[in-house]
Amino acid sequence: MLAGNDAPQGASNGALKSLHYPIAPMPYFFRTFTSQQRAIFALILLALIWGYNWVVMKIALRDAAAFDFATLRNLLGAISLFLLLTRHD
Repeated sequence: MLAGNDAPQGASNGALKSLHYPIAPMPYFFRTFTSQQRAIFALILLALIWGYNWVVMKIALRDAAAFDFATLRNLLGAISLFLLLTRHD
């Protein structure tokens, strides 16, 4: 339980309010879609990226050892998550 100075900004009386995280504005193309259509598009894009990952790993493992490739993959993932979480508009 958070108390005193440990409570996040926006908390009052022990209840957390919804925190607002700024999001980049959507391109006009996506504004015309419903939220369900955007979700389906995101799932299709995710499936394409995830499926193509096998090809990228196969090519990358020709030039690098498995441990080196796994280290690089995790490092790039951590950096991109860090940048996403610390983004300020």
